[in-house]
Amino acid sequence: MDYGDKNKEYFYKYAPKDFIDKLTKSADKKLAKDVVGEYWQKTLPKSFNKDNQFLIKWIEKLLNEEKDLVIKRVEKIYEKPFPFEEIRVYLTTCFFCPYNYKKLYFMINRNSNFFGILNTARHELNHFMFYYYFGKSLKKKGISLENIEFIKEALAILTSNGQTENEGRSPLLLKIEDFVKQNRNLSVEEIIDKVLDYKFFI
Repeated sequence: MDYGDKNKEYFYKYAPKDFIDKLTKSADKKLAKDVVGEYWQKTLPKSFNKDNQFLIKWIEKLLNEEKDLVIKRVEKIYEKPFPFEEIRVYLTTCFFCPYNYKKLYFMINRNSNFFGILNTARHELNHFMFYYYFGKSLKKKGISLENIEFIKEALAILTSNGQTENEGRSPLLLKIEDFVKQNRNLSVEEIIDKVLDYKFFI
């Protein structure tokens, strides 16, 4: 499964070349962390760590207070109960938000506003619901991991605020996403069946 690793391409595109060179040439994880730490010392304000402690408390409080709102939204869309006891959330300075379904965590941009935080939470938990309820069954049907990822990402439009970036996104994904929007009155299971019947992946 793709847990957001494709976002490395964006990182390589926007991060300074000398920083990327040092990072990719690091012999192990510890040396890589040292490279990141050195880069942060040069580029981040002195208040960064202190600000992070404040942001962590604020975002934790926000998500805990609004978790029912977020969870009810994905439960309503999937018409199934939210199956996870705990999801961990980390801050990132990147504008994209990686996640890991196996380890049950996702990341939120530390500079996000109130609505951005909730939108990210809904988006990532949509992915987790998809993997939990449909990931294995689609694999058993012989659907490739790549095509499962297309379906998963297209279904995220059901919990979005209606604003999506099209730049750099696959034309096939945009077609499936539009198909999902046209059929959003159906259940997620019915939408998935229709996507498969429509032969998008031939």
